[in-house]
Amino acid sequence: MLITKAANTAGMNIKTEKRIGLPYIFYRYRKRYGIPIGLTGSILIFILLSSMIWTVDISGNETVTTEDITAFLKSEGIDKGIFTSTVSGNDIEFMLENKFRNISWATVSVIGSRLFIEIKERTTTDEKSPENIYSNIIASKDGEVVQADIFTGEGKIYPGTAVVKGDLLVSGVKTYNDGRVEFTKSSAAIMALTENHICSQTAFSITAEVPELCKDKYFPIFFNKHNNVKADCFTNTAYFLTSADIIFPIGISRNSEISFKKENIELTTAQALLLSFSDFSKSAFSLYEKVTVNERDIKLNIDNQISVEGNFHCLEDIAIEKSFTVEDNEEIQ
Repeated sequence: MLITKAANTAGMNIKTEKRIGLPYIFYRYRKRYGIPIGLTGSILIFILLSSMIWTVDISGNETVTTEDITAFLKSEGIDKGIFTSTVSGNDIEFMLENKFRNISWATVSVIGSRLFIEIKERTTTDEKSPENIYSNIIASKDGEVVQADIFTGEGKIYPGTAVVKGDLLVSGVKTYNDGRVEFTKSSAAIMALTENHICSQTAFSITAEVPELCKDKYFPIFFNKHNNVKADCFTNTAYFLTSADIIFPIGISRNSEISFKKENIELTTAQALLLSFSDFSKSAFSLYEKVTVNERDIKLNIDNQISVEGNFHCLEDIAIEKSFTVEDNEEIQ
């Protein structure tokens, strides 16, 4: 509009020589319906093909051949051309582990249009073992769960759950909707808020062992007269009868002997404080090495004895593994 107004003011006429650009191209081919239909169809076909499995990769198998695994999967309806939404990794893992006894475990994952199956076969020791060892994850102490990273197993808790020592956190028994049961070795990191209590007490009167007597005792030592080794090569605490290069086959050994007795010792306040804080700091240092301390409350009490008490609010991993065994003939197929 500005160009037209300027041209009119100057007494000039404007003539359109050529129209270019995407809007003009669409306008020019507006009646050619095949182009948008073709583009739409191509996009739909691309989406359809990308949502299907076109490659199956199997690795880790040695005694069980890839052909046997592929044939078994085909018989179960798992083959190239199926939709990725119909693939259940847990179901495939369960079927492979129960079909082939040489397979210890299998891991199935779908990336794009590829189905990856990783096989772990049983060793000779596994084949001879009459039982399989699995595990649960239980709580090592009381706390409130703030984060649960479950790697294997079936989780029984969620963030915000309060647990007590011994509670089941992750189960090694996985139950499916169709009634199937699978045993596994659980693995998890369960971070929880916990409270740790440390207390050190020292009385003003203690019983301790103190040296009573220190004395030297001498013993004669006789050596073989045919021994040509110098006397001072035998021991640093012995005095041998020697004269120049002549070694007499006799010497005297000195041993220091210290005896102790128990006595009651009265401590000053400073000494009792030093002992209490020394024991308390050792326990606190070992706690800091294992956990993250968020808050602490330390109290000192002086009465008939000196006590140092501390409550430590911590963030720590409370997951501990507890193994259990299942006989092969007890496993639910």
